[in-house]
Amino acid sequence: MGNALCGWPRKVEKRNLSWSCCPGGPGRNQVDDDFSHLGFALESREAVDQLSQKARAEGLLIWEPQDDPYPVGYYCGVKDPDGNFVEFSYGQPLGPGAAE
Repeated sequence: MGNALCGWPRKVEKRNLSWSCCPGGPGRNQVDDDFSHLGFALESREAVDQLSQKARAEGLLIWEPQDDPYPVGYYCGVKDPDGNFVEFSYGQPLGPGAAE
């Protein structure tokens, strides 16, 4: 699959999360003003920055890292191999960095 970003099973609040990238099927031509996306919380702002640097180097970064008011937090966006938008964030109400 070349440079595809893929996840492996990870422990998330006593549940396993598996994200699989499988070749084949139609791609998605998501337009810039369509903000539908998958979202994943990361453990820190630095993790968001590191992921965005890798995505930028591969030409996959669609939303530069930015800090938006609650409930959005700090995030970046990446286009996956099928053309879907994927957000990686820190500080949203349901993930790491959420206010207690």
